[in-house]
Amino acid sequence: MCTTNLCIAFYVLTFCILGWFGALALILIKSTKDQGNVYVVDPIACWINSELVNPLNCFKGEVIKPLLNDLSTAAREWNAIVGSKPKMNF
Repeated sequence: MCTTNLCIAFYVLTFCILGWFGALALILIKSTKDQGNVYVVDPIACWINSELVNPLNCFKGEVIKPLLNDLSTAAREWNAIVGSKPKMNF
């Protein structure tokens, strides 16, 4: 048996993750038998879309694209200044 703190933390994290997956599976099984997928699956899909996918798209549009545009502009300007003069010493 492992007694280091890292190993114990790994075991606890594993049990927590397995517990959450087990609870989710039981909820899905019970709600599917009782009311169908509309009761559980649709709200979970809506939550995933609103909390995970939309912020990811927003981050990509607001941060990643402008950063890539700025980097490509800086690379073109650098290439125009330094790339045309290969014998410049730094």
